[in-house]
Amino acid sequence: MYSNLKKFFSVPNYISMNSSGIEVGNNFVRFVEFTNLKGVVKLSNFGEFPLAPKTFKDGEIINKEELIKTLYNVKKSLKNDYVKVSVPEEKTYLFNVNLPYIKPSEIRQALEFKLEENVPLKLSESIFEFKLIKKPKNERENLFLNVSVIPQKTIEDYLEVFNIVGLNVISFETESKMVSKSLIPRHDNKTSMIVHIKDDSTTMSIVSQGVTCFTSSVPVGNNSVLDSFKRVSGGKYENIKKIPDKILSRDESYDENVYDSFLNIFSVIKDEMEKFNRYWESQVALYPDSGFSKLDKVILCGRSAAIPGFVNHIIQNIGVDTVIGNVWGNTFNLDGFLPDLEFFDSLDYAVSIGLAMPSKNNSNIDND
Repeated sequence: MYSNLKKFFSVPNYISMNSSGIEVGNNFVRFVEFTNLKGVVKLSNFGEFPLAPKTFKDGEIINKEELIKTLYNVKKSLKNDYVKVSVPEEKTYLFNVNLPYIKPSEIRQALEFKLEENVPLKLSESIFEFKLIKKPKNERENLFLNVSVIPQKTIEDYLEVFNIVGLNVISFETESKMVSKSLIPRHDNKTSMIVHIKDDSTTMSIVSQGVTCFTSSVPVGNNSVLDSFKRVSGGKYENIKKIPDKILSRDESYDENVYDSFLNIFSVIKDEMEKFNRYWESQVALYPDSGFSKLDKVILCGRSAAIPGFVNHIIQNIGVDTVIGNVWGNTFNLDGFLPDLEFFDSLDYAVSIGLAMPSKNNSNIDND
């Protein structure tokens, strides 16, 4: 079974085809599609379908029938039945490993011996991929590798429901890597921390030399923002999208009580970011030959990232350049094409956009 399933994990760009990007979250299924006409990439289709409660939780399919029902609705909206699907952070493992120099053909077997030392899974229960972080200059230098692992059962469960619906899965991709793919400019080898605010949690990931090296999560997210806002607004908002855009605008001032209600959430995320950054700095010191470097920038995404004061709160406390992410930066230039997806909404689509993005050879963005 392993040999049949591993082909679904991160298909290389050079053999990838145009595909739809599908993200399954605890409360929704989102999708994105692009068109590529004569080298000009445009957003052609996007959408979101709600999931019934207790259908999906942290990467686990709780109710297959409900998920299948929702995926049938997604399929009706898609123009392309070939899809790439994200696997939530809760179901993926990342680790870095040093190996003595060996031939590329021998790397996978060497990593198989390292797998059970680094993740709580047996080799027979795992599907993994690896990426070279720093190319050795000669055979005397070690190989420094980043390894991504997904439980085999997770892939089997996902494949079952997608096959029933008739959606052809090209590959499964880790959530954090798809966010990085949409937010980090190509050829950018600096070190960034991506802070992805989702509905039920916030995921932080370190991207260095174009590789997502570490991730960490905290159980605070959009729903925490919504609960906080409900307390100062009398509870009239049902979900985060119902909060008026002017409240989430970086240019609008608003009631001080609203800001105070958000401040605790800012602080929880900021504290976790500081801990994560300290851990990263310990890794920089531990692996001096890896090419790792200290943090250059923080990139925020997710609708709540645009709350006024959040960016300044991070800058003041962490002291690193902090920006709201541009999810379109590796796909098209906003000066030449304005997508139908509103700015605040687009911040929630980073995963789906990363999944659906054309390969670098087909994009009309040039970052050289």
